Amino acid sequence: MGRRCGIARDVGIQSPRGFALVITITLVAFLVLLLVSLASLTRVEMQVGGNGAKLSTAQQNAMLALNTAVGELQRYVGPDARVTSTAGALTGINVAYGTNAPWTGVWDAADTQTTPQTWLVSGNEQSAANAPLIVPTGDYTRNTFQDTNTRVSLVGSVSAGVSGGVVVPKVDVSATNTAGAPGVSTVVGRYAWWVGDEGVKARVNLNDDSSTLASYVPLVDDRQVAREMVQARVGGEAVLSGLSANAPELSKVVSRDQLGLMTGVSGAPDLYHAVSTTSRGVLATTVSGPTAGLKRDLSIDPTLVSAAFARVSDYTDTAYMDMPGTATYTRVYHMRAPSTTTSGAVVDGVAPVLTDFALGVFVFSPSGGDTALTVRIQPFFELWNPYTSELAMETLRVRIRNLPTITVTDNAGQTATVNLDSLLGVPAVFELPTLPGNDLFRFLPGRVQNWAGVASVSGTTFVATPNSKNSGATQYDFPNATSLPTPPTSLSLSAPGTTLEVELVQASTGSVLASYTSPTFDPLVRTSYAATLTNRRCVYRFRLSERYDYSLGNPGDWLTAVDPRSPQLPSSRFVADEPAPGNFSSSASTSFSGPTGSIFDRSASTGPSVSTLHFRQDVPVFELPRQPYTSVGALQHLGLAGQRPFALGNPWGTTGTAGNAMFDRYFFSGSTATTPTLGPSAEPFLNTRFHLYSSDQNAPPDLTTFRATPNARSSRYGLVAGAFNVNSVSVSAWEAVLASGALTSWTYADVTEQWGAQGSDGATLVGDLKNAFMHFPQSASETYEMDGGVPNYEVEEKQFYRRGVVELTAADRHTLATQIVAVVRARVAASGPYRSLQQFVDSGDLATALDTTAATAGAEVRTASSLGLPAATDASIDNLSSSYLSQADLMTALAPIASVRSDTFVVRAYGEEVNPATGAVGAKAWCEAIVQRVPEFVDPVANAPEADFSSLNSTNQTFGRRFQVVNFRWLKSDDI
Repeated sequence: MGRRCGIARDVGIQSPRGFALVITITLVAFLVLLLVSLASLTRVEMQVGGNGAKLSTAQQNAMLALNTAVGELQRYVGPDARVTSTAGALTGINVAYGTNAPWTGVWDAADTQTTPQTWLVSGNEQSAANAPLIVPTGDYTRNTFQDTNTRVSLVGSVSAGVSGGVVVPKVDVSATNTAGAPGVSTVVGRYAWWVGDEGVKARVNLNDDSSTLASYVPLVDDRQVAREMVQARVGGEAVLSGLSANAPELSKVVSRDQLGLMTGVSGAPDLYHAVSTTSRGVLATTVSGPTAGLKRDLSIDPTLVSAAFARVSDYTDTAYMDMPGTATYTRVYHMRAPSTTTSGAVVDGVAPVLTDFALGVFVFSPSGGDTALTVRIQPFFELWNPYTSELAMETLRVRIRNLPTITVTDNAGQTATVNLDSLLGVPAVFELPTLPGNDLFRFLPGRVQNWAGVASVSGTTFVATPNSKNSGATQYDFPNATSLPTPPTSLSLSAPGTTLEVELVQASTGSVLASYTSPTFDPLVRTSYAATLTNRRCVYRFRLSERYDYSLGNPGDWLTAVDPRSPQLPSSRFVADEPAPGNFSSSASTSFSGPTGSIFDRSASTGPSVSTLHFRQDVPVFELPRQPYTSVGALQHLGLAGQRPFALGNPWGTTGTAGNAMFDRYFFSGSTATTPTLGPSAEPFLNTRFHLYSSDQNAPPDLTTFRATPNARSSRYGLVAGAFNVNSVSVSAWEAVLASGALTSWTYADVTEQWGAQGSDGATLVGDLKNAFMHFPQSASETYEMDGGVPNYEVEEKQFYRRGVVELTAADRHTLATQIVAVVRARVAASGPYRSLQQFVDSGDLATALDTTAATAGAEVRTASSLGLPAATDASIDNLSSSYLSQADLMTALAPIASVRSDTFVVRAYGEEVNPATGAVGAKAWCEAIVQRVPEFVDPVANAPEADFSSLNSTNQTFGRRFQVVNFRWLKSDDI
């Protein structure tokens, strides 16, 4: 019993010891596990830290790449006299460049090199100008996500689709050992960068904000005219499938990536190199010279062109233009004499043009036994309003000099003389009165009016009959003008040849509106006729050379002669219908009709039912300003004394006051002394592509400060939204730009047959314009309607002058974009990119592209069918009529945004860390920045942005205007 209890006691004593042992072992195991875990965590942390260090190194190398790229941009592209384009433009020089089409090249605008100073890619940092080390040939063929130790893809399929990749070389980052092997360099990383040219792309996130032009609202159509003059948006819908032309969310897009997120939009990645959401441009000339620098604002100082141009552009002068009622679209201009007649000067006079002049002269005996002879005269005058707006009717006068002395010979050989200058006066004065209150007798747009005969005589002034082409009832006789010794039975007439000098004079002021020199008439030889015959006359007649006179060649050539608005028109501008005036055979009562086919020949407007009152008979050719100019291209309508019309914007506009150099020198902000409202909440400019810019150091200017900028260089305060580099060879970019003229709910004047202008009720019609180009950018609404469906009416050539808007079909738009790219490539292959806008315009390359497009099978541009007229009249469209799309029309639309260089660039940068022992890449990093050139110079303290080049310090002359990073983001590998 005791034994059993002892045993039990022993067991109870040993049990706590075993438990302790178990606990101890467990704790030891836990400690071991903890130590192992801590060791693992330490290793992980060390590895993470190592990876973080590697990533940090890679990012530092990427930032090194970015800073290097920005530095290269500043070095090569900072100065104004630089031109940019892409490798794709140089395939005519080296077809291999096409494999690296998005590489950006930089040219000096002052030289003629075909190859660039540099290509803006990594590897060219140490190269000298005009000797790049890296060129876009085969070693860098695009291949999505290509990545080796020597090259890397910075743009891949995610950003730019299958074919839009960009591959560039890597640059080693080396470290020099200080121990072990002193002086030996080891690669510890690499970087790469590429600069993409945003200016060769079409900016598509600009919406029409003309509705916010609060201070430009004196008339109902002012905002619409603003839309017509500057196309505020770009036709992104032309290339981005599914994009609405007026997508309200488009203006909210701030990056290209967001385009693909818009409802229904597709194809955005494939257009990476064609569309932009960031492109802006500095308004500076690329033309070198002491006074080079920022462009000058003609809205502030139009006298920079000339005092005459300032007079033309001052539409606010109430003695110049009448403001209509708020419901009407028409304008009425008052006639005024020119301030200068100097050849090449801007024509600032406003007057109708003499298109037909006739002075019939006849000598007869009033009775068979009379020795006294009577001289009978029969005048005729035809005047044309060449403008797209109405001219106010007022009394005019015609003065005539150099009338000949006529020798009269009778059947007996006896002679008498009639000095017409003495008989009619020196000069002979004929008054052209108005018909007050007669709406049938108005100088409506393009209308012709007539005066004939002598209704009365006031002193020494002969008063003609208005609204008449029949001189028979109003001939004027000078009885006893001369006499013969004996009564004649027959008479003959002779006179030496002569050249008439004719002046059109404003009766109220006596000012000469225009003067004309006739062709030289042959000597008068009127053979024997019965002395008492009164129904025949000798007529000195000449008329403006026009379409009819070129019908055997090119009927449009009449617009290639001296501008008919010139204050002094030479004899070469006229034709003499009767060069030998003695043989005019029409009877005294015959109407003075022009030749069949003449665009100025029309019946007098004697009643509302007369068909010639219909506006289809009017021939408006030129435009007068009705709002501030906003496009230099619109100045194609300026008249230049003694020169051919439509010079600016066309290849022949190489010289003169308003030559094509204006595209490089000037711009229009559209501001006036009172508009727009500026400051922190600025109203848009009438030129809606001109956006305010202020540096970080300066507050936005008020209007007074803006307009007081020295030398009218208000361009220091602005950037061009959507600036477009014409050296672009992207068909899609050009097509989007050509599609900019899309105006929805566009209203135009509802004209009537009787008046040929908008009725007093202000009635309008509404249409939607697509791919539209405004030949009349300020008066298209008054000259848009064209009636081609009148029963029993044969379409005449005059109608091609009635349509102030040309619309392209989608097919023609694409063809034209393709042809423009073709001529740009050819140009670059021959002599490098365009160095200036003048060079671009003078080349005529746009005209060539238009001609080729028009000649393409199925094309509708320049056809009657595109105007809703019978196709049979296609051959009748006159060159430079408003229906004939010209290079100048394209430049009117392009001028506010066109440049030959770019100022906005996207930079893709890459960095990697390399293990110096193994050479393995430890980490990679990518980033992207948008870099913008601004008006300030690199050294802003030394020189203001508006300074002339000659006044700049050496730093600013060398490095130009400052680049700044306006957007930055890190990218992941699947963002490339």
